[in-house]
Amino acid sequence: MAISRKLHLSTTHATFLGDFGLAKWHRHGAPVLLVGLSGQIRVKTESLDELCWSALIDANQLHEVDCLGEHVATLYWELDSATAMTLRCSYLHSESVAFDVAGSKLRKLGSEQSLLSGSAESAFKHWSADTLGPIDERVLQCMQLLRAGREDTDSQQHLASELNLSQSRLAHLFKQHTGVPYRRYRQWSQLNCFMRQVSRSGEITASALNAGFYDSSHLSNTYRKIFGISPSTILNQLDEFKLV
Repeated sequence: MAISRKLHLSTTHATFLGDFGLAKWHRHGAPVLLVGLSGQIRVKTESLDELCWSALIDANQLHEVDCLGEHVATLYWELDSATAMTLRCSYLHSESVAFDVAGSKLRKLGSEQSLLSGSAESAFKHWSADTLGPIDERVLQCMQLLRAGREDTDSQQHLASELNLSQSRLAHLFKQHTGVPYRRYRQWSQLNCFMRQVSRSGEITASALNAGFYDSSHLSNTYRKIFGISPSTILNQLDEFKLV
């Protein structure tokens, strides 16, 4: 199946279509759905090693992914999005990974637009109307501030003060309501900001600095911790890169 390399970013989700090779051990800041479009992929966790057509992996779950040379759709949904909250309730309430949850129609010709749009209802075999309980408003505000990429969010102390919380209380609430440590979500948001900067300028080093990274090495190390690959693995030879 000939599928071009495409990356679409929106405020609630991101989709990459293509073969990213081997993503070594890493932890995301959001739940991710991986779908083998041309063949099965391999997903490893600390206790599992599975060949599968699709895998839904929760945020903060340590894992490794090998595309095995296949074309793959990778979809992320932000933690505070309705889709992420539904998926975590429907599929990830007892386990952090669910295999072969995507419908086979996603592997057919013509499914590309559905994948790029992040349309979750059409992606899964079953879709529940249930969601997790509401996230604390202070945590939601914290997430929104981090994603906005404001310079003053570099300081957890400043952000906690703005929310009328201590640093330790903010960290506790954040992990309690999202399952993700504050620091990891901050890195996730920084990388989101970096990718948006790159989509506009095409300049990796300048975008890294604008997103709050000290230098290219800092960016690369953080990217590998969150995605298991280097930034160039995704950004090189993209056929399409859009903010939607």
